[in-house]
Amino acid sequence: MGERDRARGSRQSSAPDRALRALAIALAASLVIGAKPASDFAGATTRKAVAALASRGQLVKIYLFPREVGGPDNVYNVAWVPPDAVPRLQAVTDEVVALYHQGKVNQLDVLPGYIGNSRIPCRIRYIATHKTGPHKLDRVVKIW
Repeated sequence: MGERDRARGSRQSSAPDRALRALAIALAASLVIGAKPASDFAGATTRKAVAALASRGQLVKIYLFPREVGGPDNVYNVAWVPPDAVPRLQAVTDEVVALYHQGKVNQLDVLPGYIGNSRIPCRIRYIATHKTGPHKLDRVVKIW
């Protein structure tokens, strides 16, 4: 090592150090940029495709308008989502139910969003309001 290298510290690193640094940079880039979702349901455009995904456990049945707040038990209120979306959806439902019991909301709009002809919503937006009050809850749950 020359005098200049000693003065500013060695810039040479071992192969494991370089590999670890490259992995750290790749991980940081994926966190900043946002990694592609593990599942892409754009191709699930038929009932048969949805049924096949559900039979493999990749999709579960939910009610768009939550049953806890009066959502009907019919085919028009059913959607299929990946299992990891259920806790996020339940958190919004819990929030709406709590606000309803506090008298702060009495109306709910549920707006699923789709990509292309997919039958699997990519997001679901919940807008809870009170027809005479100022309180409003507006949540968008990313599904995939």
